[in-house]
Amino acid sequence: MASITGTPGGSTSRNESKIFDNDKDFDIIIHFGEHKFHAHRIILRVMSTFFDRALTSQFAVAQNPVFELGDDDDAEAVWAMFRHMYNIDYFHDPASTNARSLDFHVAVFTVADKYDCPLLRKNVVDKFGAIMHSQLTKGQLEKVVSIIPKICGPTAPLLADRSLRDKVADVCLVHFQTLISSHAFTQALTKGCIFDDRGATKLLVYVLGTSTITIHDPKVEYILRAAAAKLIPK
Repeated sequence: MASITGTPGGSTSRNESKIFDNDKDFDIIIHFGEHKFHAHRIILRVMSTFFDRALTSQFAVAQNPVFELGDDDDAEAVWAMFRHMYNIDYFHDPASTNARSLDFHVAVFTVADKYDCPLLRKNVVDKFGAIMHSQLTKGQLEKVVSIIPKICGPTAPLLADRSLRDKVADVCLVHFQTLISSHAFTQALTKGCIFDDRGATKLLVYVLGTSTITIHDPKVEYILRAAAAKLIPK
């Protein structure tokens, strides 16, 4: 069996908590993958419906000193969830000063959906939306275009909470004029691989029916109308 390690990166600076993963002050250990987290039942229960149910059930697992999460989840995303529970910025990286990738925020939202942590989901949606808006405002399309199908595409995971999908769709509407300047975006839209049918239909109905968006390139307009013809009933 692989060794179990603690919090990656050690202590924090501004994002610091005296009780976060404190091996001298805890009443339960959460074990996931090769990691363990020294936690407090009451904090887990308050912040997550999943843990509230699991730790108050009549099953023996509720009283065990170690709670097993398994190794299916992204470990960094799970650490992020626990940081949030202890009032530390979920995106704080104790091992680096570099900004987190968009994929990281998506992974955190997925974990927050699985373990039913609503405040974390809201934080991720707000943070992700702000980053996406900033990158599109600066014309940084490549990363944004590549992340959209992972959230809104036909093969994206179907999560119980659709708020991240809705946020991405809203930002795409605001910045559609910028997005259609990307060949990768227009091609993916035509092929039906960047949005699922529901999202693409909503987007195209709005774009082709509004007077606030001007499509200067006839080729782009043709691509959009061709995509709409496949999705929108006549």
